[in-house]
Amino acid sequence: MSRAEEIALTFACAGQTMIGIIHRPERPLGRGVVIVVGGPQYRVGSHRQYVLLARELAAAGYPVLRFDCRGMGDSDGEFGSFENIGDDIRAAVDTLFEQAAGLRDVALWGLCDGASAIAFYAGTDDRVKRIILVNPWVRDEVTLAQAQIRHHYARRFFSGRFWSDLFAGKVDIGKSAREFVSTAMTVMFHRPDGAKPGGGKVEARPGRRDDHRSLPERVRQSITGFGGRVLIILSGNDMTAREFDEAVLKGRENFHQEKPEGAVVKRLIKANHTYSTGEWRQRVHHWSIDWLDGA
Repeated sequence: MSRAEEIALTFACAGQTMIGIIHRPERPLGRGVVIVVGGPQYRVGSHRQYVLLARELAAAGYPVLRFDCRGMGDSDGEFGSFENIGDDIRAAVDTLFEQAAGLRDVALWGLCDGASAIAFYAGTDDRVKRIILVNPWVRDEVTLAQAQIRHHYARRFFSGRFWSDLFAGKVDIGKSAREFVSTAMTVMFHRPDGAKPGGGKVEARPGRRDDHRSLPERVRQSITGFGGRVLIILSGNDMTAREFDEAVLKGRENFHQEKPEGAVVKRLIKANHTYSTGEWRQRVHHWSIDWLDGA
């Protein structure tokens, strides 16, 4: 393991000042890592997860930059959405190349909507050769409904406690039935191209401009269209991961056909969204380093 120094720095993006921490190993490798933080978060992360990740990556020899996007943490400006931080990521990559001598290429590492932001950005920058996406965010009303039916309602139906509560009068059966029907209708009448039943387009979200494809579709095509290698890590006890699984992986049989090489999916069966235990954290760190080390 290599010793590393940690240096606070500022860098510019579109005339505004951003804050970052660079982890510079004593004997750096030729590949660096930029950690893209999902919001609303800043460069430390939940239970200091980004600090711990950066230190372990640096100890393995990888120069690392973790930073606050504009409008988050200590950086200037206003935060629009994860779909609009491409300039922030590019400024961070530029800065890591300036600060880490001998850098050959970079990997991007992100959680939640930070992972989705990476998917959108990676194909626009030839310096990015690998991406690590943890529980990517693809939520819309359809993905949430699909995940709820498959996991929440199915689990309740086969739960002995649910039936005992029902017969004991502790469950509002009318309310539960209405919620289930509403959820099922959302799934049944959705259009995969983003159009509403009967014509018309889904109202554009911030950053979508004239792209009316669904968020899962855009994330999927960004991942499969990326020319580098992809590691996807999914937590088993996380609705965000389940939505990604349903809408992007299982829901699209051709995903692995479109990305047959260079894409690996790892699963933390019992982990929550931020893999908050030491055991889960070490597993994520181990997988990340192995992925970065590979040819």
